[in-house]
Amino acid sequence: MTTPQQCLNQLTMKRLAFIRFLHQQGVDQSRLPEPVNFTSVLSFHDSVEHFLILAGEHLGAALSDHIKFLQYWGELGTKKLGSGGVDLSGKVAMDRLNRLRNAFKHVGSLPGDAAVEQCRGDVAAFFEENTPKVFGIAYDEINLASLIPQDETRTLVNEATSEWGSGRHTHAMSLLRDAYSVLFSGSPWSDRPKDSPLAFGPRIRHVMNKKKTAAVLYQPDHQKRRGVPPRGAEALGEQIAATTNSVVELQAAMQVVAIGIDYHKYHRFQMLTPGVFYSLAGTREVHDIPEYAPTREHFDYCRQFVITVALRLAEVEAHVPPPPWRTQRGAADGAVE
Repeated sequence: MTTPQQCLNQLTMKRLAFIRFLHQQGVDQSRLPEPVNFTSVLSFHDSVEHFLILAGEHLGAALSDHIKFLQYWGELGTKKLGSGGVDLSGKVAMDRLNRLRNAFKHVGSLPGDAAVEQCRGDVAAFFEENTPKVFGIAYDEINLASLIPQDETRTLVNEATSEWGSGRHTHAMSLLRDAYSVLFSGSPWSDRPKDSPLAFGPRIRHVMNKKKTAAVLYQPDHQKRRGVPPRGAEALGEQIAATTNSVVELQAAMQVVAIGIDYHKYHRFQMLTPGVFYSLAGTREVHDIPEYAPTREHFDYCRQFVITVALRLAEVEAHVPPPPWRTQRGAADGAVE
């Protein structure tokens, strides 16, 4: 049996994903403090307008190049297109959004928190009500992961979305953490990190804690006599461990900053997702967080973050590909290290 998703071609689904991406971007902006949240009005309007344009193409409407925003309701309706048309809902609310956007963009009138909050609710209702009418699928079924160019990350985000829908929220959030991690470990520079614009020094794969570091510093003769580390070994071990941990955190943070992602967004992603650890034996372990209870808003934010990083990283990789003479084979053939 053919599902509604299968009736939509790949390009249409990708454009719907972009529309939902724009909408989610507006939602994230709307939750920022005033006046930074005012820009959400522009993102909300753009997402709705892109939807209306795509709806016109999908329904086969002959639309003017200079069609005005509110004219879509008449041009796509059953009065104009007959049985092939769709009577869109939300015209009054979208008229309000359009007026607000025009006053903000062209006149400089600031919308205010109450208006932003109303826009967020109005736009969400518009998409939830009209997506099934036009495209035959629920708005939540639009696959945002289709925007991700990296195969492994796209697969993990799809799995995370499925797990969230099944109620396995902690596992879903941990998969988003995995999806983010493989973006950098699977880059063209992963085998030669010193050539990467995102490496910031050699990768520290195995971090020793202060006790293990101190144990390495034991003086053999001193250890034989007393069975304890020499004076200062514990303090030095703590210092080395703290320095190493700081470098690991700084490298991870600089990676996202270097591709144009705000650090505070990365920090929130880290706070919302559980830690995932892989042992040398290859086992996967999710760090248990007491009273961990992520919401749908948390999941949407983290998924949006992974998609944004994936797109930014793909752009960086396209502009800074490793040259042929800096490949791993080139090093094996005698490249200077």
